[in-house]
Amino acid sequence: MTVFDLFKQVQYGYVKLDRGTVFGNITTQEPKTLYGVFKFRRGYTRDGANMESFSGEVATLHAHPEDFESDDPIVGNGVVVDGVEYEVSGFTKGTNFDTGEIEHYYLTLKEADYTSEDSDDND
Repeated sequence: MTVFDLFKQVQYGYVKLDRGTVFGNITTQEPKTLYGVFKFRRGYTRDGANMESFSGEVATLHAHPEDFESDDPIVGNGVVVDGVEYEVSGFTKGTNFDTGEIEHYYLTLKEADYTSEDSDDND
């Protein structure tokens, strides 16, 4: 049983971003429609036995590994869920300890704002 069997999957858009332009993050393609397990998190995190810190707002996404090219860097690209734009700030592989197979990609997302390559804002 995988995370995809246990939780409801939602539709999201995956976009490649060109970061480092004067105009900010610019999408370089139309969003690719995919499905995964999305979780929005807000609040405090425990930093040891006696310490807490505000983690702000962050989201996570369990994605299907077969949806990505093997050479796709993933971190630094974008995800759109329910009209909210996120940038992928972290990435780990979820491996089944019994079989050694990669069952999911775990993406850490932070809210972002990006525009399309052909937007009038770039003129």
